[in-house]
Amino acid sequence: MKYIITGLHSSGKREVIQDLKKTSSLRIGRTFNNISQPIDGLYNMDQIYYTNEEINSIFENRSYIFLREITDYNIPYYTGLTKQEFDICDVFVLTPDQFIAVPVFPEEICVIWLDNNTQQRKQRYNSQKMGYDFKIREDLEKADSEEFINKLYRIPNSHLIYFENEEPSRVSAIIQAIATHEDLLPLFETHYN
Repeated sequence: MKYIITGLHSSGKREVIQDLKKTSSLRIGRTFNNISQPIDGLYNMDQIYYTNEEINSIFENRSYIFLREITDYNIPYYTGLTKQEFDICDVFVLTPDQFIAVPVFPEEICVIWLDNNTQQRKQRYNSQKMGYDFKIREDLEKADSEEFINKLYRIPNSHLIYFENEEPSRVSAIIQAIATHEDLLPLFETHYN
């Protein structure tokens, strides 16, 4: 089973991944993009850089889980997740727009949905000194919110665990527990949904 962590910006996804990297043996997957250098104000978690030629090859060989053109901040670029990365890793972070872009997951997944109110996300944004513009990212994600929520509840062969204003280290511990003992999944689904 693969674990997909998703949620709005500043909801704690990065902290969950950082904690998993420190405390677990789960393999953390990364999405890719073709941004060769940081662009001021653009949200960008740890991603793999591919050239346009490499991305074209990924597209032509259909070796992607999703591939999407983005025009945030009027800077066109591509983002995606390769089948190879999906096959060899256990846990992934997908932003709402990336999550929506996945036509179908090739195997059973457990979606870890981090949901926070705006005030809590603003506090996290400020305390972590995020480099992107909160309001612009908020507006971009609001445009997709209905489609995002509908997809969360309609993915075939999936499980959903919902966390509201949850401590990231606690989420990390629950992911580790489920990954180690999949028989606990129904218990967490019942209590966090």
